Amino acid sequence: MTGINRRTVLQGGVALAGAAMVGGWAGRARAATALTLYNGQHRATTEALVAAFTKATGIDVTMRNAESPELAAQIAEEGARSPADLFFSEQSPPIASLQEKGLLGQVDPATLALIPAKFNAKDGTWLGATVRTRVITYNKKMISPADMPKSIMDFGTAALNGKFGYVKQDGFQEQVMSIVHIKGRDAALAWLKGLKQYGRSYNGNRIASTAVENGEIAMALSNN
Repeated sequence: MTGINRRTVLQGGVALAGAAMVGGWAGRARAATALTLYNGQHRATTEALVAAFTKATGIDVTMRNAESPELAAQIAEEGARSPADLFFSEQSPPIASLQEKGLLGQVDPATLALIPAKFNAKDGTWLGATVRTRVITYNKKMISPADMPKSIMDFGTAALNGKFGYVKQDGFQEQVMSIVHIKGRDAALAWLKGLKQYGRSYNGNRIASTAVENGEIAMALSNN
């Protein structure tokens, strides 16, 4: 696109997907010679991880693949009967829903220590395994790099009134959960209200980018 660059939002711009030990099966999983993994992540990626894990440990892993919200709902329905030992989610909201229901067990402290604490559950029930970045698409004819927001949280303020758009699909929900986890629920709610008040909502990254290219807005917060 002529006159448009993309830039990573570095502060508060990361959403987590996580791995969790499911409920009362934590002790069984640690001592097991076989595990059942409910996988909501990309299948090829997870299969490669599982193959490497089995080669290193000798522990066989049975994978059940589906969308993360579907698997979380299945775990909730199965309750104590669930065969799941582990849940690998592409999105963070399904893990949060299981956490709220008390259906997650404790991840081993030594494993949690491998990941920066801010990316793990405060109660030790899940850990961040992958990240998804947010990017700003901007029109250099309308705004200079020096005037770009320094944090994703700036998009919820009056200083950017009418200057930006945001994509509310794809990883948007995960972004909100990330802000809740890092900055708190009140900060996330204020940010959402600011987006609605000061920005324009778009249904896809391509639509938002086109709006930037056409000069309708100076920049767009997109999901990548």
